[in-house]
Formats: sequence, structure tokens, C-alpha cells
Amino acid sequence: LKCATTLYRKFDDLGNAMRCALRLNNMDTIQEIFSDASKAGASVQRQLAYLLGKQGVVLPDDENMTDEDLTEMLWNTRLSEHFLSLGRELDIMEPKLPEDIYKTHLETVRPTLNTAALDSARANLAASYVNGLVNCGFGKEKLLQGTGKEVHWLFKQKEFCKLIVIVCNFLVFKEYGSYHTIFFFVVEHSWHSCQTTQ
Repeated sequence: LKCATTLYRKFDDLGNAMRCALRLNNMDTIQEIFSDASKAGASVQRQLAYLLGKQGVVLPDDENMTDEDLTEMLWNTRLSEHFLSLGRELDIMEPKLPEDIYKTHLETVRPTLNTAALDSARANLAASYVNGLVNCGFGKEKLLQGTGKEVHWLFKQKEFCKLIVIVCNFLVFKEYGSYHTIFFFVVEHSWHSCQTTQ
């Protein structure tokens, strides 16, 4: 890796040189490559700042940096903002239901009486996974924030399934500042569980 880092730096491929330096965990080399990037151009240094921010690498002279945008990139302070702006640009901000992703109305298999309840529980669990992954990080979803019969199925599930649903819902609200939504969801879930067991 040291040889690869040297060759990448020699041919000004600073992105790959930084990846090798990160794998070596050599802070001196990382610092040197980041300094070389300022000579290569602001865009290269910004890309390396995002790379270092993703890996959680703290440079020794972070406090002395004068470029505020570069510091924010190194500390990932605007990561959620950039994620949401990408979502707006790709026009995928509207929350989707699992039925929007996989088309259950196209299935021709008819469940038997014995497997209907089991398939329903599996379908609800699969819907929770799909809901969490499709709406991940956007802070909005339709499956559990709805009211009435859409949410009522959750409280009929076993404790393990409820935990998985809460974790999948956490994926949706993982952006900074939305943890209170998960907290209130868990409190409401706990209260409803206590009411149904009494």
C-alpha cells in the first residue's frame, strides 16, 4: 500500500492516494495528501474533505482552517442537507408505500386457510423493511404515520416484530433533529401495548 500511495501521488491521483493512506492509517501521509490537494484545486480538496469526513478522520490542524465550507465537509455537519437536496434533485422526496414498490395485485397465488395468518404477518414484516429502506433518511413515510387501520396491524404483532418495525422506522427519521419523532413513536407504542395487555 505504501508503494501504491507513492505511485498515486506521483501521477496526481490524490483520491486513490488518500484511500491507500487511510487504509495504512498514516496520519502524516493523509495530512500531506490533503495539503497537496489545495494545490490541485478547490474541487479536489473538497472531494477529499468529504472522504475524510465519511471515514471520521480528524486532521490535526482542523481548528486552524479558514475555509468554513471545507471545515463543514470535514466534520459532516451538512451531510443531511446534502442528502435531502439530492433527494429533491432526483424527485424522490415523496414518501412511498411498500405497495408502490412491489406490485402485490399482480400475484396469482391464493393462500390457504392455514397459511393466511402467517403470510399476513410476514407481509407486514416485509412491508416494514421495505418502508424503512425506501424512505430511509427522508423523515417522511406513510405506513406508520398514518392513522386508523393502516397502523392498527402493528399492535397485533409479537414483540420481536414490533421491535423490527421501530428499527425500520428509525431508518426513516435518521436525519439530525428527527429523533424526537422516534421517541414519541416508541412512547405511543409502549402505552398502546400496556393498554392492550391490561
